[in-house]
Amino acid sequence: SDNTLGVYFNETTYGAVVRSNLIESNNRPGFNTSMGIYADMAPETFVVDKNKFTGHATAAIRLNTSGQVSTKITNNQFVNDSSIILIRDTGPIIRGNTITGANSDAILFNWGVDGARLSCNTIENSAGSALRLEGASVGTDLHFKDNNIQGNLFGLRLDTAAYDTSGGRLDARNNWWGSETGPDFVQGGNPG
Repeated sequence: SDNTLGVYFNETTYGAVVRSNLIESNNRPGFNTSMGIYADMAPETFVVDKNKFTGHATAAIRLNTSGQVSTKITNNQFVNDSSIILIRDTGPIIRGNTITGANSDAILFNWGVDGARLSCNTIENSAGSALRLEGASVGTDLHFKDNNIQGNLFGLRLDTAAYDTSGGRLDARNNWWGSETGPDFVQGGNPG
């Protein structure tokens, strides 16, 4: 804790595992500051498992992977932290995480994240969306299923041209949106 970054990867090695750590309040001034884990050239396989993240101003995790394969973010706790941001990732798995009180979007996919599988996550009380897709390069084949999503500003937010159904429909079945009737399309209703 109390660094500019918690963990930084700038190499395309075979694989990396970040497991069973407290990654907390790394907000000192500097280049690309205020992130728990930051990678601008991520390893071929990247596993983030059983960690606790809290207190980062910019991002809990930010992976700019340029077509990364085998990113797995599993069984972590994110408490009063910032976003999980994935950029140009292929086939990421985000499963079994608890995200409470994110200071922005809980999970943000930017510039084309394809084949993502998000399941069995609890995402509550985020200042932004539980999941947001943004950027001009579109994502495809997203499965966002079997999650508990409630109390966020938006449950699922797709920015204009951020998703392309020709690569597979967006599947958001079997989620709990904080209401028996499902999500509401109006901000402040039961936004999930």
